[in-house]
Amino acid sequence: MMQYQNLRRYMKTFAAAAVMLNLLIGALTATTSATPAVTTLQSNTPHAWPEEDWDIFKEKMAWAGEQRLEELPIREIILQFGLSFQGARYAAHTLEKNTSIERLVVNFREFDCVTFIENMLAMARLIKDDRYTPQLTPEKTRALYEKILSGIRYRDGIIDGYPSRLHYFTDWVRSNTANGTVMDITEDLRGQQESNTINFMSKNPDAYPRLSNPENLNRILQNEAAITETARHVIAQDTIALIEHNIRDGDIVAMTTPLEGLDVIHAGIAIWRAGQLHILHAPLPGRPVEVSNRTLSKRTLEMRNQTGITVARPLDN
Repeated sequence: MMQYQNLRRYMKTFAAAAVMLNLLIGALTATTSATPAVTTLQSNTPHAWPEEDWDIFKEKMAWAGEQRLEELPIREIILQFGLSFQGARYAAHTLEKNTSIERLVVNFREFDCVTFIENMLAMARLIKDDRYTPQLTPEKTRALYEKILSGIRYRDGIIDGYPSRLHYFTDWVRSNTANGTVMDITEDLRGQQESNTINFMSKNPDAYPRLSNPENLNRILQNEAAITETARHVIAQDTIALIEHNIRDGDIVAMTTPLEGLDVIHAGIAIWRAGQLHILHAPLPGRPVEVSNRTLSKRTLEMRNQTGITVARPLDN
């Protein structure tokens, strides 16, 4: 079980993709030792993916076409894409390779819990998008994917510096609800309102190098204040088993935490197996993308750093 001193070690992990969510992931005690280069793309720069990432992407799109995944509900597509990435490496800090300017990162070789969800969701939305066909040029395909991914990862889909990234999961859900990507169904599943102050990043600025910039820190403070004022609901640990029958394959499940100033510590994709609810996730360093061994209810009850869950349902275009 992870102790508080290890949490500080992982503060920058969640900054890699909605910073706060991946900060406390699992019982982590070490980071990955060697991380391959990732794609860093700015919205106004030419599209240029490393061949390795582009090859993976092309393979997945071809496979999706063969399986006619576009005919499925988007939740099912997300799950099928996610299952196809089982065994992919976990990696921290993949969104933090460039410390001077905020750029869109595209990486299909390795994931943390948030970037895994974001890319599965973006690929699913791509093949459901009327603008996408297998006959699109590589340049147009890349541009469309980047637009979709940016819309999921950044507030209003606009890359406007470090604070424009949706670091807190509450903010991530709120933004993606506003743009019609997901719907927060937590309250409908007997979720109870909570009102704790969200300020983990601003209270721990030394853990986030880009918060040494006063403008970034001030904008993060503004974002945190807005999140704190947002009505948030949590399904308590002991309630999960009572409502889990309402959770569907492909729903996005996030685990809430009692840690002061933080909302969520981990997330995954819901998956039913043999009549029991699990999560498909990128769990921690040294462990690949996988389906959890424990059920969602049991896993959450046994994790001392988790208080319950929130659920967001992906919406078809």
